[in-house]
Amino acid sequence: MRIIVSLFIIFLTSVSFAQQPVPIQGKLDNGLRYTLLPLDKQKGRIDVIMRVYAGGIDETMQQSGGAHMVEHLAFRASEKYPNGVMPYLHEQGWLRGKNYNAFTNQDHTTYLYMPPQHFSLAQTLDVVKQMLFEAQITEQDWEDERKIVLEEWRSRDSARRRLYEQRQSSTRTDSRYANRPVIGTEQSITTMPVKELQDYYRQWYVPNNMQLLLVGDFDVKKVEDMIRSFFGDLKFQPLPTRDYYEPTLKTRIQVDKLSDPQNNNSQVAYIWRFDDTASQEQTDEGFYQRLIDNLATALINQRFQDEKSQLPSMISSLGGRKYTIGKTTSVFMLSANVEKQSHHQALQYMIAQTERLKRYPMTEVELEKQKAKILAQLDNDRNVQTRYSFDEWVQEMINTVLNDKTFYPQAKVEELVKENLPQISLDMVNQRIQHWLASGDQIVQYMPPLTEQVEPISPDLVVKWQQQATQADQPKPAQTNLQAMQLPALLEQGSIVEEQRFEAQNVVYWTLSNGDKVVWLKTPVAKDKTYFVAQSEAGSNGKGVKSWQGKLALQLIGMNAPLDRTRNQMIEWKEQNAIPLVMRQGFEKLNILSTVENRKLADLLRFYYANQQETGIKEEFDKVKNDILHRLAVQEKSIDYKRNQAWEQFVYGRLLNPQPTAEQLNTISIEALLQQWQIIKDFPVTFFLVNDMAEADVKQLVVQNLSAIKRQKLTEKTPHLLILPGNEHDQFAANQEEKDNVYLAMYTPYTWTAKEAFATELLSAIASEKLSYKMRDETLGIYGQRFNTRLVPEVNRLQTTLTFSANPAMTQNLINMAKDVLVALPDSISQADLDTAKAYYKQTEDNLRNTPELWLNWLIYSENQFQDPRYLTEVNDLLEQVTLQDLKKLATQLYSNENQRLFITTPNKPEK
Repeated sequence: MRIIVSLFIIFLTSVSFAQQPVPIQGKLDNGLRYTLLPLDKQKGRIDVIMRVYAGGIDETMQQSGGAHMVEHLAFRASEKYPNGVMPYLHEQGWLRGKNYNAFTNQDHTTYLYMPPQHFSLAQTLDVVKQMLFEAQITEQDWEDERKIVLEEWRSRDSARRRLYEQRQSSTRTDSRYANRPVIGTEQSITTMPVKELQDYYRQWYVPNNMQLLLVGDFDVKKVEDMIRSFFGDLKFQPLPTRDYYEPTLKTRIQVDKLSDPQNNNSQVAYIWRFDDTASQEQTDEGFYQRLIDNLATALINQRFQDEKSQLPSMISSLGGRKYTIGKTTSVFMLSANVEKQSHHQALQYMIAQTERLKRYPMTEVELEKQKAKILAQLDNDRNVQTRYSFDEWVQEMINTVLNDKTFYPQAKVEELVKENLPQISLDMVNQRIQHWLASGDQIVQYMPPLTEQVEPISPDLVVKWQQQATQADQPKPAQTNLQAMQLPALLEQGSIVEEQRFEAQNVVYWTLSNGDKVVWLKTPVAKDKTYFVAQSEAGSNGKGVKSWQGKLALQLIGMNAPLDRTRNQMIEWKEQNAIPLVMRQGFEKLNILSTVENRKLADLLRFYYANQQETGIKEEFDKVKNDILHRLAVQEKSIDYKRNQAWEQFVYGRLLNPQPTAEQLNTISIEALLQQWQIIKDFPVTFFLVNDMAEADVKQLVVQNLSAIKRQKLTEKTPHLLILPGNEHDQFAANQEEKDNVYLAMYTPYTWTAKEAFATELLSAIASEKLSYKMRDETLGIYGQRFNTRLVPEVNRLQTTLTFSANPAMTQNLINMAKDVLVALPDSISQADLDTAKAYYKQTEDNLRNTPELWLNWLIYSENQFQDPRYLTEVNDLLEQVTLQDLKKLATQLYSNENQRLFITTPNKPEK
């Protein structure tokens, strides 16, 4: 059979682009498209993805949720596997959610296969064919699977999902998207006749409505022959006309209130809808149009950022974005987070800002600044694709070719940007902004929190406010030609007082004269980047750290610039140099993280010094306090917040993130927060650096920028967060839906070793599979569960958690069932279970070994447990060392009757 093949043309502009994988596309005579990406990053690994170009939008009104239901049934009986494809995969060592998965949205359904190493490509393609072309979709299978789908609906029924569906219905009004919830409704799930699902499958699961993607270690010619062999005999089938992708655009102002009694957010959005055919074309011209769009959006947001200090107190943030809502239709949206009773005032402010954008076009200075940022980002991204892992290449192909978007190699992106950017004039960008804001199809959305009652907003009010804004004097934008932030060279520096070398791991330790430690791993895996973590014991439970005050101090320090620089100067400097600095404070530790190009490491370390030694609180203090006060006013009425507090007290005996009272917040001073910051930055720090730079260069930068930071000699470790002892049960009525959320936590004393910790990872995966089989596949009682057991080294505890949601009528049976599975685990674990867990671990680890993030995590883990880097080499042998007897012994300690806490969130039924 004839195969039409096309090759993506790669434009290579430098050696740095020379080793890019090349996607190859083809199509069979029956219309089945395919994309092949040969990739040798993991020997023997081939991922297979099939995209069916049908989703919720293709359902009839009688088939609500049908696309998702068919996705479930594709894993059940087929012509070759009458007992189900899924049981067959499990017999062959496939793991649910790891070796196979699927997802459905409004536009398409996607099936993903990452077969175990022993499973051939031919076997995988046979499974794909059985599922997508030979599924039986029987009455009995649907009656069983219906229960699983209903539990999935129950588990996902939340304020977030309900509000998402309301937004969809509003933003995509007058289109099919507005009334096609992907998962369906409780009624459609419980009443759907199997014939509707059979009809959907027969109509849309045809070769000319699909695309096959293969990524991995294969010979292209052989794979093309296999595709022809497995799928070439399938028949082309004409598809119905699909003229329902686009909303009907009209001149109108539509106002929609979005609300949910469990929603804690308070927002306003103004939306313009318009035809966007030119920008959605997948051509070089379409790329050019999207570049104009990006500039226009960035310029609008830069205006808002420059004037953030002028935001009214009832608005905490304001921003704009453009996104698609059809194949040729897009929206531009302004959105703001607002105080719970300030939707009227906030919308009037947003309308005034819109008038200012119309009245005062962007300037040449503003445009050139954004162009410079794009070029700087282009420079930073030059080698991004050369650093892609196997999984990142898979995701790149899904995001582009499977979404019918052009895949551009980074070299081609650079070529197109440099060719087109100089041609984009100020008039073009201003015309684009004016085109968006002139659209007559306008939608206003306002969303109060919880059950807060606010004054309604009507279209007439919106028109009135627009007229007032047009007639009013509007202030000109501030001139913001900021002087670039520069940090002066440091005159004072300390020294390295001790050095330890670990040749086997290629790691060097430096102890600095201020007491800090630097742990540096040199590895070619890092390529041209440096991965940086500064870790201390200054967690929220650290000695002297007052939880909410410490968090507020960290937040404000992160928002302020060093020395006499301004926040906007700092933001521009970070963007221009691509230098992030992220603070993450946990209960026990504070981590400050960044990833930069090696050529920017000096700037990063100098900026870290400035953050630690030269930064105070000059800006944002009143604004941040005001935002927190608004949040507290909502939290005090939030049943979810009260539930979380009850859960934390029950499980840990304390609140993990205590909040201030309004009085405490109103009386806190900058001086008190700076005292907290002083305590936090006094903690000694261990720096972790992973890169492939010359040692002399790294050493010089460390001494110049890190050795003179002032620290205190603190030796106390921060106490750990521990599950309370005892066997207790509690519940809290909070769910609006008819469901229970079950949280089970337990622990057993157990001495930590690296081997036992590794064995615990394998045991956790095996136990999770057995729980899913019993509670989902056999009992049909849940959609999914989250199970985790880990050996906590600091406290020598085997700590386990299990969470799931369920029909309240089945909750206790499911809890008992889970306990039975865990108690029986020592006897039920087989050698086959261990072999499967090891095989999957090895397969995923082979991919992760090429990622610097894995080596950074191992480096931190080893230092925290051993105070040396031994784990980097010992981990190679741990997998083989773990035996079946090791797991059985460990499993006897997993379930605890003595130290177990069961917390159930139940339905909150209103009183009659």
